[in-house]
Amino acid sequence: MFLQNCAACHGIKEPIIGPALQGTNQKYAQDKKWLYEYIRNNQKLIQGGDAKAIALSKSNPSAMNAFTFLTDEEIEAILAFAN
Repeated sequence: MFLQNCAACHGIKEPIIGPALQGTNQKYAQDKKWLYEYIRNNQKLIQGGDAKAIALSKSNPSAMNAFTFLTDEEIEAILAFAN
């Protein structure tokens, strides 16, 4: 799933277009619900005024694709793989 959905833009240890994903699970351990929403449709959060999503978008001007089809379990598996 990482290779199909993430690897074109994210490295595990090194950034590509987007940031490296290693450590993401730990960084957002207390806010998994938000992280899943962000991965599924970050533009919706940005357009809705979500401060955290807006801050992330400013750190990387490339818009992230929406992954509305991913389940919580699939997102968790991707993040576990990257860590």
